[in-house]
Amino acid sequence: MYAYRSSSSTELLKQLHWLPIEWRIRFKLDSSTYKALHTGHPPYLTDLLQYHKSSVSTRSSASQLLAIPRHNLSFGSRSFRVSAPRIWNSLTPHIRQCQTLATFRCHLKTHYFLRLWRFINHLLTYLLMISVHIKLVCFWFAPLFRILEIFQVFGALDPTAVTRWHTTVG
Repeated sequence: MYAYRSSSSTELLKQLHWLPIEWRIRFKLDSSTYKALHTGHPPYLTDLLQYHKSSVSTRSSASQLLAIPRHNLSFGSRSFRVSAPRIWNSLTPHIRQCQTLATFRCHLKTHYFLRLWRFINHLLTYLLMISVHIKLVCFWFAPLFRILEIFQVFGALDPTAVTRWHTTVG
């Protein structure tokens, strides 16, 4: 696949079905968690994970949720024993209950890919909506700004009032 210099990198990532770095980290973390839970390897990661034990029997008891340990410091939340259960529990049950690593990885990548592009579409829609509102505000307030500047030129208005007006409206 050839990409032109002017082409968008996000569009290229979408065509290649690649995830951005943050989402690839989540993907690797979930893959390692799946391997640790289903094969027991590597044992040093398996020892860090524990299933959530509820005192009350509920429908979610069989959903393979992991217990999230407490942590005191902010960098403690980035450790495997805290971040892996948090990200694992955010997955849908049909992804967590996959039988093989290959199907798990396939469903997981599709899940992250769809979630990522849904987020990007919402963000672009929001930015477009904001830009339309900004253009409307500038269109309606531009004559008022000109009138204020004319008053300032003739000395009929305090110069600091105009700058205060620009900062509160703009």
